[in-house]
Amino acid sequence: MIVKEFGESYEFIEYVRERFKKGIPLPVKLIIVKLKEDENKAHYLHILELGIDETYFIDSGTDYSGTGGRIKRQMDQFFDEIEKMITIPEMVIRKEYEMPWELYWRLKVMFHDLYTKEEVTIP
Repeated sequence: MIVKEFGESYEFIEYVRERFKKGIPLPVKLIIVKLKEDENKAHYLHILELGIDETYFIDSGTDYSGTGGRIKRQMDQFFDEIEKMITIPEMVIRKEYEMPWELYWRLKVMFHDLYTKEEVTIP
């Protein structure tokens, strides 16, 4: 299983476009999670799952800062592009969720060691 985290949207987009040149493993899952910090601010987690063993994600998008806002817009546009690229509708799944930022951060810290290894085996 491959799990790769990105800090910048352009890195994510470039990496995935290069990956798509080798083919697109199906199904494709596009997941966006609104990570609420409070009633007025949120981060956004964009997750792209390819097939059954590749996951790419970025959690730098926000709805309250310049750079974070740019990242969110670029990732939303890229997910729209991917959705239009897949010609078999049942092979692309788009989901949206919401969770508290604090819970996400605790889970990320707990599982950090797993997804930062070269190859991860999940029992």
